[in-house]
Amino acid sequence: MLSHFLFAFLFPYVAVLSRAAWNIQQNLEGAGLVSSDMTARDLRDLAAAMGAAAVSGWDPGASVRGILGLLCDACLLFVPFVMLAGYAIGRTRGVLVTAVVLLLPGVASVAGIFPRVAPAPEAFVIGGVGVTGDIFGMLSLVALLVAVGWTVFVLAADSLPIRNKGWEVYDLIWLALGLTAAVFFIADSQMAQHDADFRKTGNDVQRASGYLLKQVEAYISWCRQNAADHAASCSWASHVHPKLLDIDRRPEGVCQNGS
Repeated sequence: MLSHFLFAFLFPYVAVLSRAAWNIQQNLEGAGLVSSDMTARDLRDLAAAMGAAAVSGWDPGASVRGILGLLCDACLLFVPFVMLAGYAIGRTRGVLVTAVVLLLPGVASVAGIFPRVAPAPEAFVIGGVGVTGDIFGMLSLVALLVAVGWTVFVLAADSLPIRNKGWEVYDLIWLALGLTAAVFFIADSQMAQHDADFRKTGNDVQRASGYLLKQVEAYISWCRQNAADHAASCSWASHVHPKLLDIDRRPEGVCQNGS
């Protein structure tokens, strides 16, 4: 019972940090700074020395687990500073409000009203140059950075003798515009990737349908002489032939739902 409660309470925090970790790994991968290809040079040298073939492997989760551990440690260490920022704003009431905000996702998860978030994205591109990750992963990372920026700014404004603090509104406007642009950039990047994948799938379906069409046409020719012995299969061939012919005549890359 206690373990189930702790799992439900901690799940939103771990899920958000996990998606942020996956997004960091994808950005590092897209920038060419790291690689999830586990066929390292020393493994290839060892395989060559043993006279064995080197087997390629990809395990981005191994790097993500390391990043996730660092994010968890950093968040635990940063929580006192967030509470201190709340105290700087509203003293005891500020601490209480900050604590409620921090605990709200866990309480909502225990109550069953927190949306179920997958800890990992649906797809990860190995060695994808320019790939920036998914929208939720980017938003998770941005939310963490905004929380850090807000805490640092509040503590700095409370500690340093800053007379004119009106410029913070200007910075917040530019921050909001920057975050909005980032969201649209990631969304556009993902839509372009989905469109390319869709077209590739359509081409594959069309090529496979063209091959099957030739086989069906040959079988229909054979059925004209042997239809009595294979009535069911010949009927199927006559039924499926127009559909395959329609797919084969479509423009390249076009694939309709249900085809």
